Amino acid sequence: MRGVIAVVAALALGGCGAAASTLPPAPSGRDDSVPLARLARYPEVYIAAHVTTVGTLHRLGGEDYELEGAGIKTRISVYPARLAKPFVGRRVRASGTFAVTFQTGYELHLDAIAGTGS
Repeated sequence: MRGVIAVVAALALGGCGAAASTLPPAPSGRDDSVPLARLARYPEVYIAAHVTTVGTLHRLGGEDYELEGAGIKTRISVYPARLAKPFVGRRVRASGTFAVTFQTGYELHLDAIAGTGS
């Protein structure tokens, strides 16, 4: 009887998660570059991950700055303003921790930002 229960349990567990995921792989290290379009399309994969992305930095007013990329409608807010401010209107490579909040939507909490030269 125990053998039958073990076989049934193994078969039941073996069927769990058999479908392949349609999500992209999560970042695996501090140098993972993620296109803005992918951050916008699959935010659940990148929440609390350290990512690097490229986009154009815009000032919305006050101390609010956002990254924008070609072909995407979603903007990603960047913080802190003191790191973003010198790069307004420029294409940048930004690195930091990605988050999603009810207040602002998608956010990138910067630890590094630099102009791309293009």
